[in-house]
Amino acid sequence: MTPALARELGPPLLGQWFADDTSAVISSALWRRLGGGRDIIGSAITLDANRYTVTGVMPPAFQLPVNGIAEVWIPLGPSPNDANRSSQSNFVYARRKPGVSLEQAQADVRRVAAIVAATDPQRYRLYTAGAAELRERINPGLRATLLTLLGGAALLLLIACANVATLLLARAVVRARDTAIRVALGASRGQLALRYFAEGALVSVAGAAAGVGLSVIFVRQILTAASAFVRVPT
Repeated sequence: MTPALARELGPPLLGQWFADDTSAVISSALWRRLGGGRDIIGSAITLDANRYTVTGVMPPAFQLPVNGIAEVWIPLGPSPNDANRSSQSNFVYARRKPGVSLEQAQADVRRVAAIVAATDPQRYRLYTAGAAELRERINPGLRATLLTLLGGAALLLLIACANVATLLLARAVVRARDTAIRVALGASRGQLALRYFAEGALVSVAGAAAGVGLSVIFVRQILTAASAFVRVPT
């Protein structure tokens, strides 16, 4: 992971991101398996015969690769000397600059791949590169499913609004005598409207709060279920 990317991912649960090239940040799960003590910061770990110092622990919800499995992150330069360019495939995460479209990013990575391939045409004969949206890469087809659910929710909302409007109209008809008495006693239209608005708002706020709470739960369950069927290349 490059330090520039690390700075965009938010602060660790404990400690900080990379201080130098020998730093390492570990996952919350690994931290708990190592005892879960705060003294983990500054301790040493060995990876592939290289020694690193733990400088941070990430929150439990942090994942990189997204929906993947990784427990240790170390700094990586933009052009590491030990990069294995003979690998069949490599995957990286990047953030587009403001105003840069996906098509422009795709053209740019293909241009860079052509430059790399030209350095050794025999070795990199099939070398190429491409760019894709992270959401589509991780959850292919999920957008259509979510849009379908959104359409269903919108239709259900319209039906609910029609039912509520019908109930309020029926209530107003039943209370016509009460309203007439209030008008006879000097109540203005504004006072009547404010009273009825307050009664409706009480029910609306309670319903909205319940709806928001349920939506938070259901959206998390949907995303969790969708992620379970996604394979992320590593």
